Amino acid sequence: MTNKKKLFLGLSAFILCIIVLTTFYFTVYKKFKSLIPANPYDLEIEKNAVFIPAKNSINFDYKAKILIFYKNPKEDLVMLQHLIEISPKTKETYKNVSCTVFLDKSLRKWILSGPLYFGTDRSQNITINYKTNPGLNLSYINHIGKDFDKNMLVDDLKKPIKIKIKWQNGTEYVELTDFTITWRNFLIKNPFNG
Repeated sequence: MTNKKKLFLGLSAFILCIIVLTTFYFTVYKKFKSLIPANPYDLEIEKNAVFIPAKNSINFDYKAKILIFYKNPKEDLVMLQHLIEISPKTKETYKNVSCTVFLDKSLRKWILSGPLYFGTDRSQNITINYKTNPGLNLSYINHIGKDFDKNMLVDDLKKPIKIKIKWQNGTEYVELTDFTITWRNFLIKNPFNG
């Protein structure tokens, strides 16, 4: 066998291997990708999206509270809860509603785990109207590590909360800056220790 034939056979085998591996990769990848559940939240923010102050919304009233539950912040984990209430301002019916709340990125250093967003599952068929379902109540709980600087945490919690609410006939982007931050001491008694 001549060197040209050996080179030709070697290159042919190499190209054939690349084709087989590429075909296998894309076939398996597509199959496994379809098994991975999609994110239930609508995280897409349009390029031209403008976040208006929540009080300027013509569609919805937005209210928020942030609760910080602690026992002994120097020794124990602290629980952080965001509560968002959204109700229609009009008698209009809003169909196929989905809502995503985006927390400020500065909270990443405080929150021990979990994403900086929460909301409704976009696959749900939520209808909001003033008679039968007068709005959304969203809640998100995280934990903060122990021994933190209270003032720095509060400064980061005061940063705007961004909300995207989408329905059959529209989308609204708002920034919520008017909310309360409340510290609550809680003592959990173990019933087995008296």
